[in-house]
Amino acid sequence: MFKNLSLSLKVIGSIIAVLAIISIASFFFTRRHVNDQAESAFRDKLRQITGMATQTRMWFSENIETLVPNNDFKH
Repeated sequence: MFKNLSLSLKVIGSIIAVLAIISIASFFFTRRHVNDQAESAFRDKLRQITGMATQTRMWFSENIETLVPNNDFKH
């Protein structure tokens, strides 16, 4: 099948095939890397939010008497 092709077409075809394989591999590698970065950033933000919520709860617990004297909550 490839015997009938000239040398230049074989070389060009080989270069195109290698470029296609490298492009496909790069696409999947880059996609995985971007997804890993996004997941890492999401986890960092989640840790920040959790830390802020914990600190807010602790502050409210420490200042409950000032904020709500005699535990007189509205019903």
